[in-house]
Amino acid sequence: PFGITCGATCSGRFVTGASVGLTAIADTASTFTGWSGGGCSGTGSCLINLAGNTSVTANFEILPRTYYLAEGATGAFFDLDVVIANPNDVDVPVEMTFLDAAGHTYPLNFTLAAKRSRTIAVESEVPALASADVSTIVRSPTGYPLVVERSLFWDASYYGGHTGSAVDGPQTTWYF
Repeated sequence: PFGITCGATCSGRFVTGASVGLTAIADTASTFTGWSGGGCSGTGSCLINLAGNTSVTANFEILPRTYYLAEGATGAFFDLDVVIANPNDVDVPVEMTFLDAAGHTYPLNFTLAAKRSRTIAVESEVPALASADVSTIVRSPTGYPLVVERSLFWDASYYGGHTGSAVDGPQTTWYF
């Protein structure tokens, strides 16, 4: 029979000789990569004819999360900071890529401790971008969520500025 709904683990009781159908459905943060055990293979549904205790594992891969900051600038008049917060209970690797107006890329990778944040002063941490128009891509390769924002201030007195939150991809509709 079909119809067992599982979380991280589950089990069911069936009589010997029963045919049991399994279908794996990934959530939006992962992808189903295939079955192991119990005679199941591939990524489609699996039908098991039970001859005794049988163990089957549905394998999933967590998808990376990517965040985009579309604009920023550094130079004598601007101060650009990117702030990343890790709300998780585990350390998370962070992969940053800065893009200048000419299309050059500048990586900055680090691990952000659990329940911590880090401010990246772009012109200090990536000297090649000391005076440039900059956009930023932030990636969590392990799929753990991050909080990402950008602050841009005017001159050394910080008499003005603005902040923007990262988005998770291009959109055709924006709500303000």
